[in-house]
Amino acid sequence: MKAQGKAFLKIHEIAAIDDGYNYKGEEKRVTLNLAKGYHHIRLYFMKVKGETPDLKLAYSHDGTRFKDVNSYLPITRIKIK
Repeated sequence: MKAQGKAFLKIHEIAAIDDGYNYKGEEKRVTLNLAKGYHHIRLYFMKVKGETPDLKLAYSHDGTRFKDVNSYLPITRIKIK
């Protein structure tokens, strides 16, 4: 995830990425071991004063290339195969 603004990503109820604390606008990554199936996500985003808001979110599994999620927005879950 890369946010030009403050962002917070939850998968199920797990805080996966907190890009709101000590915000620097850099790409953040997390690795989670998820079971096969659908996984509910919740993404919070807040614009930072004086910046143009932008958000990029991608995921991969089993060593595959990252898939851009932005084209699927709004989404509420991601399926892991």
